[in-house]
Amino acid sequence: MFIKKIRKTLSDHKADAALISSFSQVQYALEIYQTIPRGEARGNLIVTKDKIYLITDPLTKRLIKKNLPENISLLDGDGFKFMKNEMVFLSEIKTVVKKEKIEKLIIFNYHHKNLKLGKVEVEPVSSNPLISMADLSTTQEQYALKKAANIVDTVFEKILGELKENVTEIEIRTKIDELMYDHGAESNTFPTIVAFGNHTNQIHATSNKNALKKNDLVMVDFGAVLNGVGSDITRTFVFGKASKEQKTMWQAVFEAQKRCLGDIRPGKSGKSIDIVSREVIRKYGFQDYYFHTLGHQLGLLKGAFILSPWEKNRIKKGMLLTVEPGVYTQTGGVRIEDDILVTDKGVEVLTQAPKMMEL
Repeated sequence: MFIKKIRKTLSDHKADAALISSFSQVQYALEIYQTIPRGEARGNLIVTKDKIYLITDPLTKRLIKKNLPENISLLDGDGFKFMKNEMVFLSEIKTVVKKEKIEKLIIFNYHHKNLKLGKVEVEPVSSNPLISMADLSTTQEQYALKKAANIVDTVFEKILGELKENVTEIEIRTKIDELMYDHGAESNTFPTIVAFGNHTNQIHATSNKNALKKNDLVMVDFGAVLNGVGSDITRTFVFGKASKEQKTMWQAVFEAQKRCLGDIRPGKSGKSIDIVSREVIRKYGFQDYYFHTLGHQLGLLKGAFILSPWEKNRIKKGMLLTVEPGVYTQTGGVRIEDDILVTDKGVEVLTQAPKMMEL
């Protein structure tokens, strides 16, 4: 499916071939639904009107070969020269250019806009078709995300039993990671976040030896990767009895998220949904303490669409998004985050872990 669209871009630009140099985009274009550690794979993809060449090193080839489509021409590249040549297999690209008699090459990565290939015309594509394609999820991405969401739901409920006075953020973070792997995660989506007390006022806190005390806010933000697709969940609650301020903060964020989940549907702009969250937060008086956008895309290759105050593009059926309003004051922060699939009439909420103000 994606190769056809790349070839359509070739036709639009009257080019002979396209070069995709970012490995995450190579993985997406070839629909390799596989969890690959960041930085552990290298490859350049050349798509002509009738052929597909993947240039990679022996380590990467061993890693991904079983998941490659059958119609790929594999070329061995020199990994050391790849690093030296700013992440391109330059000599191997020249070999393909010569073999296929390529006169015009379009590239999807502006980092390589000055690539020198002799007399070949090299044209950077201003609008990367892969990024726009990533707006809409495939059935494989949806399946993987639902499974990854089930993992974090299970882990969240289990981790509640590990919370007791004097346990540290690092201890809980370690347990979350252990439980995710125990329940089938192939990796974590990002470094797990666990914060207690006023440390929760950091949007992406680095867990430390901070010990849990009665009536502390607790924030956990973590994700599991399956088949290359990562889930992302955040829950915040009070370990004990919430103060008046904690109750108000939590209710503001909970209501903002609930309103947004009810308002999201195809055709609405990302901006319009983000504004809804800010209107609710403003009603509770926390408008000066909401420091980030409402949500982002999920998938094998995350698209560029964001639920933000400046996103004029429209929500589409099939998008995979997070919805995560948050408030962060001097005394602490609250964020509640879920993963959703946009349907024809609204959303399917994929993460189902309980949301409670107090534990």
